[in-house]
Amino acid sequence: MTSPRALAPTALCAALLCLGAAATARAQAYPLRIAIHGVQQKDVPNGSKAARVAISSADIFAGCVGTPPTKTQDLYVFLPDCTELGTASIDAIDVDTSNVIQEIGTVTFDVDNAVYTSTGFTTKRSAMPITFDIECAGGPNLLVSGIADVTYTPVDEIFFCAQTVKVRVTGLAAMPSGGVLVDDGSTFQLKKANPAVTLP
Repeated sequence: MTSPRALAPTALCAALLCLGAAATARAQAYPLRIAIHGVQQKDVPNGSKAARVAISSADIFAGCVGTPPTKTQDLYVFLPDCTELGTASIDAIDVDTSNVIQEIGTVTFDVDNAVYTSTGFTTKRSAMPITFDIECAGGPNLLVSGIADVTYTPVDEIFFCAQTVKVRVTGLAAMPSGGVLVDDGSTFQLKKANPAVTLP
């Protein structure tokens, strides 16, 4: 019986001795939605306490860029090839022009430890470890990870492109207000790719 892992896009291609994989590469730009919930230490008279903190995509954008996002600005994850998950950049961009305002970090997919769900030769979804690393001078710095739920859509008879990614994360964040413990109610989501946005 063939395991779901063997039906992963790259493994399936290798099994069929595919050639010209580069020709099927699909560059995609995914809107990134961040909802962080955590706690940080606050000083109070005669001691300290744990205070709840909420951090959004707009907060990350503003902290890194220096100004809040306008209606045409957003955070995006760029995959040079949506059929080959690995390490991708996280950028603050102007959606109308695809101009990169600032690169703010990376996201890394641990494909070696992914678990795939497939029907026949069709890859439906996978669960895999994922890490988001955001570093902005003088702004927010985050290192969070979790197990992502990745859904796929077919590119052709062989290749499958990541369609959406959702993950509950934990980790650490350094904000101007202080350090934050990111709890497991926090989520990072890659929404469906925006075809109007091109790779930087």
